[in-house]
Amino acid sequence: MDPFAPEAHYHVKVIDITKPEPRVWPAEHEGFPMAVAMKPSSAAAPKSASEQITALNALADRSGTAVAQLFFSHETHEQLGK
Repeated sequence: MDPFAPEAHYHVKVIDITKPEPRVWPAEHEGFPMAVAMKPSSAAAPKSASEQITALNALADRSGTAVAQLFFSHETHEQLGK
């Protein structure tokens, strides 16, 4: 049995639609390529819809964390809440 190890591949772009040149980062049209993989599991691949949704949610959570980690060193002086 092959190990269960879902992956996500995507490109990140930062766009500010309020500016005449909306692309903030990166300059490349395709965006910044990213790939996230879950740790291989010896468990069988999810079979039920519920198991599949749980696995997809875990991958989405890990992908979101990876995107956030791209910007850990970025600081803003803009107040985000009132």
